[in-house]
Amino acid sequence: MPPHDRQVSLLAQEPLLFPHLSVLDNVAFGPRSRGMGRSASRDVARRWLAEVGIEDLAARRPGEISGGQAQRAAVARALAADPRLLLLDEPMAALDVAVTPALRQTLRRVLADRTVLLVTHDALDALLLADRVAVIEGGRIVDHGETSRVLSRPRSRFTAQLAGLNMLAGTWDDGAVRTATGLRIEGTPGDPAPAAGADVVAVFPPGAVSVFLEPPGAAPATRSPSP
Repeated sequence: MPPHDRQVSLLAQEPLLFPHLSVLDNVAFGPRSRGMGRSASRDVARRWLAEVGIEDLAARRPGEISGGQAQRAAVARALAADPRLLLLDEPMAALDVAVTPALRQTLRRVLADRTVLLVTHDALDALLLADRVAVIEGGRIVDHGETSRVLSRPRSRFTAQLAGLNMLAGTWDDGAVRTATGLRIEGTPGDPAPAAGADVVAVFPPGAVSVFLEPPGAAPATRSPSP
């Protein structure tokens, strides 16, 4: 099947805009390639430029706009083609950290109710943009499911690292996780609660841990961070 009939759009790390075309004509390229007339294609392009918030840059060329603006134009170009499937390959990896939050919110809005396959190393991208997630380590899927479940209850150490959580393996012993080194971690078990002696993991954020030179005399919460 020729590329213009596949109805698949790709948004990569770099905008890859055509340098000799204006921002407007870059975005109009998709509809034009599918047989739409010049005027109608530009109308579609203007609508998408307004949707991503850069309609005032329509007459400029890619070399005259910032990286964040160029990536917004690339988003508009990808969506102007009305794809059945949109592929996003680390779309914000090359952007300045100050630009990323705004583009992430734009993507969250314009990608609603669309079929999208997103590749990212940023857990926040997955949390805000994905309904379901698959975590790949060493070429294998080590965790998958609804995004909120995967990031809050990881099943692998790699997934826990991506989510910014600590994970310690052990066995369930009298209401706590006991590791092979003898460390005892108390907290609230999942539902259903594990059986005595079952292999389990304790998952908790780094901020839940406090270290004292002497046993504290404060509330139990400061002595027993919840997994």
